[in-house]
Amino acid sequence: MTGAILALTLAYVAVAALLLCLNLATRFAPWIKGSAVVVVTALYASAWFGYRGLLGWASPAPLPETFRVLWITADEPDKETGAAGTIFFWVREL
Repeated sequence: MTGAILALTLAYVAVAALLLCLNLATRFAPWIKGSAVVVVTALYASAWFGYRGLLGWASPAPLPETFRVLWITADEPDKETGAAGTIFFWVREL
């Protein structure tokens, strides 16, 4: 999993470097350069939300049919502050 995260990070760094080269070293029309910036920005945003699934961040998604439990954390409700309790499952889909 760490290899996938590293590969995605390096891929987007390479794309950003190519975009910088495109904008500095070419004489393309300004609308082409602007479109490239918008597309790369959208790719960065989609990669950020894609990382959430790889990194194991909390998600409201239902549990898969078959999974392996890696860790469970239970926080009891706090009567003084009125904070609700939470239970977090860290699972890996099989």
